[in-house]
Amino acid sequence: MITQTRELLTAAEVEERYGYRVGTLKAWRYLGKGPAYIPGTPVRYRVMEIERWLTAQTVTPSA
Repeated sequence: MITQTRELLTAAEVEERYGYRVGTLKAWRYLGKGPAYIPGTPVRYRVMEIERWLTAQTVTPSA
């Protein structure tokens, strides 16, 4: 059984779950941006790394 912290997603699954298009993810990989990934065919993303990256992107507006 795979827990969420170890769950791996393809770029298409990331698009489905988080809304980031496959092409955007590919561009981010090329530019060295975006969430950490595991190279290969297909490229895989750990759910915990996506969640960590999303948290780091959060901006809290000041009052």
